[in-house]
Amino acid sequence: IADVCVSDYSSLVFEYSIFERPMAFFVYDLDEYIDDRGLYYDFDEITPGPLCFTTSELIEYIEGIERNGFDPAEVAAFKERFMCSCDGHSTERILEYIENGD
Repeated sequence: IADVCVSDYSSLVFEYSIFERPMAFFVYDLDEYIDDRGLYYDFDEITPGPLCFTTSELIEYIEGIERNGFDPAEVAAFKERFMCSCDGHSTERILEYIENGD
């Protein structure tokens, strides 16, 4: 288990949001990535943590989490937006759909 998730553009952050812990996004190549691959959402708008463009920014954020604060509400809102169906009952819903056709 990690205290902080450091990611780039990985979908890992969606699952990690369930823990409601700090995240940082190491995106030194953001403009290039958007030009080459594109993104579904405005990355800066949806990320529940800082965009770090340099290793120094990333280290500064991680070292200062306790001192500078971490907003769990930001991660909780992200989790609610993207992971609200992860309630431990997905298999039940699938079986109900198969059995009832609903």
